[in-house]
Amino acid sequence: MIKSYPDMTSIYQDLVTGRLDGALCPAIALKFGFLQTAQGKAFEVKGSAVTDTHLFSIGSAYGIRKEDEATQRLINQGLEQIKRNGVWLAIKERYFGDLDISVTE
Repeated sequence: MIKSYPDMTSIYQDLVTGRLDGALCPAIALKFGFLQTAQGKAFEVKGSAVTDTHLFSIGSAYGIRKEDEATQRLINQGLEQIKRNGVWLAIKERYFGDLDISVTE
């Protein structure tokens, strides 16, 4: 049976109490959240990542007005700069370790 939950905390509670045998959850929420807790230590990630873009988004997004091209350029330039100078990699390693958070276009 498939059941929808209102939030991740409810999923974790049902896993811990045995009311749920498994869950489909965002890897970041598991690796850096639940699995790091005392209750989460008894659990592990199994199987391969689900990458179906019909089920999940393809990454994070920032909302800007469509006609605001100056802001779009500024954001894109800043992102390119931190990719080139290594800051993005340092941030990624600090907060996400070896977890692949890349997005393909």
